[in-house]
Amino acid sequence: MPKLRVDKTIASAKIALFDPASYEFDLSLNQRVSTVGGTTTDYDQQDAIFRESINSQVTQWNDVSVSGEVNPGVGGDIVYESKSPDVMTVDPATGVGTFVGNGTAKILARSPWLTKRILAPASISPSTTARTSIGVVAGSLAAHCNDQVAAAIDGLSLATNGPLFSSFPGSYARNASNWLTLAGVDVTCIGAGTRGSVLIAQQYGIQADHYQSSQDIYVDPDGNATTLTVASRTRIGFTDISVVRYTSAAPEDITPCKILPANAGNFIPGAITDYKYKWGLVKTDKEKKALVAGFATLNLAGSMYWGQPSDTDQQTFYEATVDGDSGSPVFALIGGELVLFCVTTSSFFGNVLCVYNSVINDAITAMGGGATVTTASLSAYPDYTAHNKLPKSSVLGASPWSAATTSATGGQASPDGANDAYLLQAITSSTSALTLVEFSSVQANQTYCFSVYAKAGNSNEIELLAYNQTTATTVGRVSFRFSDETITGSLGTVSVTDVGGGWYRLQVSVVVATVAGQSGRLYLYPSKQGTVVLGDNVYVWHPQVNLGTSPLGYQDTV
Repeated sequence: MPKLRVDKTIASAKIALFDPASYEFDLSLNQRVSTVGGTTTDYDQQDAIFRESINSQVTQWNDVSVSGEVNPGVGGDIVYESKSPDVMTVDPATGVGTFVGNGTAKILARSPWLTKRILAPASISPSTTARTSIGVVAGSLAAHCNDQVAAAIDGLSLATNGPLFSSFPGSYARNASNWLTLAGVDVTCIGAGTRGSVLIAQQYGIQADHYQSSQDIYVDPDGNATTLTVASRTRIGFTDISVVRYTSAAPEDITPCKILPANAGNFIPGAITDYKYKWGLVKTDKEKKALVAGFATLNLAGSMYWGQPSDTDQQTFYEATVDGDSGSPVFALIGGELVLFCVTTSSFFGNVLCVYNSVINDAITAMGGGATVTTASLSAYPDYTAHNKLPKSSVLGASPWSAATTSATGGQASPDGANDAYLLQAITSSTSALTLVEFSSVQANQTYCFSVYAKAGNSNEIELLAYNQTTATTVGRVSFRFSDETITGSLGTVSVTDVGGGWYRLQVSVVVATVAGQSGRLYLYPSKQGTVVLGDNVYVWHPQVNLGTSPLGYQDTV
């Protein structure tokens, strides 16, 4: 039989034609990023300004693609497949990825001759919310005190303008360049002895009880020093406040300081824990320097705290408390006067005197009398406890509420189960039926929140309107339709909250005036303004106007 002859050259060529190594390819990842959200909002809370930052939600994943050419002779396209569909899916034809969840996806790419694998990470970082204090509200007591300090230290230095005396110890000559002196502030109440003290009446002073002195020195504006010897002392409760009576009174040209009034917490709401170091205090030390510290918190159980100011200019006048500073007074600068907060107990703490004003007066009486503490007036600043600015907020049918075009009938069921809501009803055919009340002394450039609880009567709509009476200008409004819970008109920042039982709380937040002392008004329409007809009625309860961007808890007023 003849032998079969094989052409080895041709066979070798055919084997090479189908060699998978000839169709090798590489995969690559193309990162994709999706960003959602990311907002920054500033708002007022009592006397503090806060910034709420919502960070973006960032999603990262990958598309898969071939990074090398595929031999066209393969006879088919590459097909993509995710083996981790709970992390990422891919389009079989294009390799375009779709994010599903956090993790690392195993992605396969198949050609007719070869399968390759690549790991593709996918992740999502959820949005986060952060709140930071960025300042104090214009017109508030805190803002006033801070402005006074900022203006007084502007362009000055601690080395030149901090010392109260030109050469201390050893001399009581006044430093004419001291920043408080340059601002016209009387500093003679500040003790100049080796231990801290402050004069609160002509014959009475305050020392730190744990750091007592038998003598205190006070210096008049011309540098004349008077040494006062302690005759008796009274510790105030368990505090570090020691009231001392001297054997003689200080000269008349040495002026005792004022003390904050007992209700100071109404004007300085120190319970806001993350509102810190945003306004400046006047702090003193054993070297008799006038320093600046940042107010931290006021606890009306009897203590206050301070620290390094957040303002960079004020930081140049800040020094941490050291041993020997005890008894040195800490003041607010109000209307160009030093008003006593406390004397230093520790590095950032002191017992706030205003809590104990009556007890201090009792102690003075018991030690011989002849004086009482003088308190500073804070009436020019917003009181954040008496927050409802509307007079007679629960007596809608009486003056200063106007019932000329409406009636306000009390004794209606209210959301809390009582019967103190009102039925507000149009009693004329006027299309502008309303009830209004005026409140005066509006703070300039302050946000006020107007709010009222409302429930549908025979009318399906209500409108709450904010008005500047002085300029005759509508500054805000919210119109609400009960049946489908729709806000049908708005001006300003508005919202409506369902409180149950068919009742809703409407609110609109606006700046009422840019000039202090103007008057505002609140209007309630028993339908949408311009559509009110005779007999339209709605139920209303607890109208309120308060400082801030959100409604506070209702406060009854008389």
